[in-house]
Amino acid sequence: MKTILINLAILFTFIPSAFSQTTSNMLMVKSYRDSNGVQKYSMNQVDINTGTVTQLLEFESPYATCAGCSFFDGYNGQYFLGGATGAVIYDVGTNTIKNIVYPSGGFLFAPSLWNGDEVISTSTASNGETAVQFGQDTITNSDGVTLISTATNTEGTLVTQIGSNELVNASGDAMISTQINEDGVEEIHIGENSLITMESGGVQQLWAEDASGNAIDINIKQGTNLLINGSNIATGISTNTANIATNTGNIATNTANIATNTGNIATNTANIATNTANIATNTGNIATNTANIANLNNRVDNLYSEMNNYSQGIADAIAMSQFDLSQPGFNIGVGVGRFQNETRPAIGFGYGKVLSNGKSINLRFSTTSDNQGLGFSMNF
Repeated sequence: MKTILINLAILFTFIPSAFSQTTSNMLMVKSYRDSNGVQKYSMNQVDINTGTVTQLLEFESPYATCAGCSFFDGYNGQYFLGGATGAVIYDVGTNTIKNIVYPSGGFLFAPSLWNGDEVISTSTASNGETAVQFGQDTITNSDGVTLISTATNTEGTLVTQIGSNELVNASGDAMISTQINEDGVEEIHIGENSLITMESGGVQQLWAEDASGNAIDINIKQGTNLLINGSNIATGISTNTANIATNTGNIATNTANIATNTGNIATNTANIATNTANIATNTGNIATNTANIANLNNRVDNLYSEMNNYSQGIADAIAMSQFDLSQPGFNIGVGVGRFQNETRPAIGFGYGKVLSNGKSINLRFSTTSDNQGLGFSMNF
């Protein structure tokens, strides 16, 4: 089967994904018929150094084709395999084809002019400033190593990625770098003598190291406030310092009060012990006094009873003294005596006689319900 080379594309200066980015590769279209006589076309990559041809895509065209009707649109990265009524468009970036039908009227079709916008261009940003735009998502060096690229992270946000783990200045000193520590955790270093941050156990850690890897202080310079949740740490420290001083004074006062209270507690403990002994003594005394009071009550009751007896006796004596039984002859008398609310009646009998010698004798007897009296007298 005869193979006809109908077009050989120019070198690519942009970065297609369908074949290698080096300038030793060129794009070539082949036209041929297969064993069934069907007209076929293929897009191929040719290594001009080795002559190796690699087929990228095989396809058919519904249009008659000619070299003069075909062209390469370097601006959009598309190859037009054209005929009289339409063209098959091969997209270099996606390695796919699509068909278009030309409008009627005999127009001459040609590629759009390319002014380099595919690589880099300028535009006006929303704030009115001029912005520089790159036409590709990846920038590589001459060896094809990625320097800068754009990608979408797991959260769906567009991010910019640096192809190396270290960004240096003109002197070769590290400005930003990533390092894997001994625990296998990635650390982000800022500067040659680094400010370092990493996430560990759900906590973002931040510290600084000198050139020897020793931890050093982080100083927030005067005029710059370090805020946590919108609050100035310096103000908080000043407030805390004043509060600490106040608390220190309060602690000293409390310490003195505790010492005083300790002494008072010791004194109270001794007093409680003394009071406990006194209470025990008083309890014994109370028991003794209670017994003595009970005994005294008995004595008082007995005395009261005796006093009643004394009152009755006095009333009896008063009653028996109210009549005279000393008269000659037989005498009888009745009397009533009252003393201390005690009223007692008495009755008496007597006999008196004058003798011949001029002497007289007298015999008398008186009685109450409880007491009696008997008397004898002689007068000379």
